Amino acid sequence: MTYHAPEKKPPRISSSFCGWIPPLCRNREPELFNRIGLDAIAFLRFLHLMRWLFTLTALVGCGALIPIDFMYTLSNKPAEYDLLSAMTIRDVHGVRLYAHIGLTYLITLFLILLVNHHWYAMYRLRQKWFRSSEYQNAFYPRTLLVTHIPPRFQSDQGLQRIFTGMKLPYQVNSVHIGRHVGVLPELVERHNDTVKEFEDILAKHAKKDPSGETRPMIRVGGICGLGGRKQDATKYYT
Repeated sequence: MTYHAPEKKPPRISSSFCGWIPPLCRNREPELFNRIGLDAIAFLRFLHLMRWLFTLTALVGCGALIPIDFMYTLSNKPAEYDLLSAMTIRDVHGVRLYAHIGLTYLITLFLILLVNHHWYAMYRLRQKWFRSSEYQNAFYPRTLLVTHIPPRFQSDQGLQRIFTGMKLPYQVNSVHIGRHVGVLPELVERHNDTVKEFEDILAKHAKKDPSGETRPMIRVGGICGLGGRKQDATKYYT
């Protein structure tokens, strides 16, 4: 049984070691938009922004500042300098420092331009997403969260009476009141983890003893499998 929509299946890749690279290079944003959604596109655009920002910073920094610092250090030959320190700002003084200040403004300008470009791109993508049939036909865009409900209306029927009394121009299909459940989610998670652990032990024991003549045992306590005491796994988890 499959649980994914046919139009959202990932692109086919080969079984080779580098088979994931061609689909990564060929797929474009309009194709991915209908497959992975707006949130994933926003994440990929953020990675795209950071990639270009660091690339431009590295190119300008390594192409301009390192030669400037290196030539200045070699011309002055300060005490206790080496090849690595000569490429840094450690021994640079005077007018040459304006190059670092100028590069700081240049990197800031890069960041502003990149953020501005991706901001307008995300604005257009968001408008496209709101107008798409997938968003228009989805259930969650028509869902409303209401808080600070008076105690006498804190029920499904009471919440329905609130909306009925407002005489809204559209019909409210269903209402559900949320209730404070305390630590119930944590208990449910602990229960699920316990069941998984018990199933793993039973699966391992069934491989060791297919006949079922022995009982599955578990070591309780101890550190790294040392110490502790053995107990019947069924009785322990029950």
